[in-house]
Amino acid sequence: MFLRGQFYTGSHWRTAFTVWFAYCLARDMDKQRTLNSISAEVTLRHLAFVTYSVPAQRVRPHLPRDFLLETFTDARGQERALISTGCFLNEDLRWSLVPKLSMNYHQITFRTYVRYGDRVGAYFFGTDVGSGPAYMLQRSFARNVAWATIHLKTAHTKDGYDRYSCRVRSVHGETRFKLKARHRLSEQDEKALAQNITYRLHGFFESSARMQADQFVQHKRMTPYSGELVAGRFEFWERMGILTQEESLDAHSVLIQPSIRFKVFPAVPIKLLFPATAKPPVSSEDERLAA
Repeated sequence: MFLRGQFYTGSHWRTAFTVWFAYCLARDMDKQRTLNSISAEVTLRHLAFVTYSVPAQRVRPHLPRDFLLETFTDARGQERALISTGCFLNEDLRWSLVPKLSMNYHQITFRTYVRYGDRVGAYFFGTDVGSGPAYMLQRSFARNVAWATIHLKTAHTKDGYDRYSCRVRSVHGETRFKLKARHRLSEQDEKALAQNITYRLHGFFESSARMQADQFVQHKRMTPYSGELVAGRFEFWERMGILTQEESLDAHSVLIQPSIRFKVFPAVPIKLLFPATAKPPVSSEDERLAA
């Protein structure tokens, strides 16, 4: 059965990803040469992060056990956490196993910021993708992926973004927002906040096998434009009880990176392969890429 937002859901995907996890174990996937042999590279265009500060108690119940939610205390003494909606165009995605094939598609993500042992990363609650092939690919290893209609319009110059408009419809609900971003970060506190949001090399999520997985990436540090939210609505966060419609009008920060190159490694089961105290090995080539 093939429906918009669904494709062979349930046991088909769980079986496929369970087989992949078994393959990981059999091939000893913690060896860097094996990881590199099946990595992918992609350029992310017009990468926007719309971030909100919300009470931590709204987010924590949605996280699996063993993940530590990153929090801070506001001026009133309330514990808070950050959540972000990301929107971007995947351009020229190529897997090392089939380098002659490429994919281009829009994507939107919903995430918060966590630690797993000494690994600092982002936990992805959901993802929308704008094409059928991309949906089939991502749904094969990630459970909370939806096929969406995504419209992204930008007015980008050397001075920033005069207009950034994103509108999405999927089974996750409607997401729409308009941004402006023309400010280059100058203050040290601004730069530190931007790096805290954008430089997350571990992406955690629930796999199609209903196991927690870690997808490791490499990229340079971003130098985004900072801006403002003109208008926004995020039904995904509303349905989770994390963000209200009224709160969606007051973003904590808006960042837009015009372009960034990613190297993406295959998702692996976090508990079976890497103990919570261990880091996945990184080659010297990848360390230079991230510098």
